[in-house]
Amino acid sequence: MKNSSGLTIAKISDGLGIGEGSISATAIAGSVDADMINRVDDAINSPDILVDVSRDDDGQLVDDDGCGDGRMVTVVMRGRELLRRSLNRAKVFGGGSTMAMADLVGSGEAGETLLATFRVAINELAEKMINFGAHTADQAVGSEKCGCGAIDEASTVIARVAEYRDAIADQFEALGVSADGLSDVLDNFANFAQKIANQEYRGADVMQLIVDRGKIVKQLGGSHVEARIVLNYIPNKTLNQRLVHSISDGKVDIFGVDVWRMQELAADLHPGDELAERRAFQSMLVYTLAVAEVLTKGDLPVYAIKPAEVREPVLSRQSVLQESR
Repeated sequence: MKNSSGLTIAKISDGLGIGEGSISATAIAGSVDADMINRVDDAINSPDILVDVSRDDDGQLVDDDGCGDGRMVTVVMRGRELLRRSLNRAKVFGGGSTMAMADLVGSGEAGETLLATFRVAINELAEKMINFGAHTADQAVGSEKCGCGAIDEASTVIARVAEYRDAIADQFEALGVSADGLSDVLDNFANFAQKIANQEYRGADVMQLIVDRGKIVKQLGGSHVEARIVLNYIPNKTLNQRLVHSISDGKVDIFGVDVWRMQELAADLHPGDELAERRAFQSMLVYTLAVAEVLTKGDLPVYAIKPAEVREPVLSRQSVLQESR
């Protein structure tokens, strides 16, 4: 629906339909009263669901990103430095390094291992001066995992792309995203999945690469209670997950994905190369959809927030003739 803020907010799906994870909208709805779920949906359909990307102490727009995980921030670090506050950043699953890794996989340029591919992705972001961030979780401290499902389950996510390729192609159509060349992207994911099938991989090793770069890494706390996925196309805005958490007393959260950030990353990684840019965006979206399929039951309704369409007024033949005189 279109609201007074000039946004079009619409539920585009009752769920992705495929999922093997533990995060379930049905289960969450069964644990809270219906009014609470209605309040969450009302919040999603209001302009308050978006907030500005923050500015830093120098007044500059924050140019890095974080993950779409809905859990709340408990600690913020820059490398190994403790920071006092958490700023609003763009959100993509796993942060920019994970999206850049997906680009390498989808383009057929992945390395010999998944960790090596993350390392190349992080180096490429650094070389092109593209900032990025990530998150950990309190429950993962001291383990081989970092606490970000998009990173910890990367091997499984890549494997599931091949398994769910027809469903992913259908989801591209539902989202109105060009599928030109998508078959090649999906083939490259399948080939890489075979290459890394029996390799050892630890999400904690990827997080160490990110921390060593001195990036902002937020530690999140609590359990997953995401009941919705919200895709945002409005540049320099991000999802107000704190609002949803607040109105539900922490019993319901949402996954937030800033599609504009994926588009921005794709363009910045491949300046002047429209074909590579399109392939990069497709690869990032493929990975994003597969993350949702691995982490959730596939029953989380999906919303999209886009700029409202501006339609030119329809002029009658008579008025056109009058204006032409």
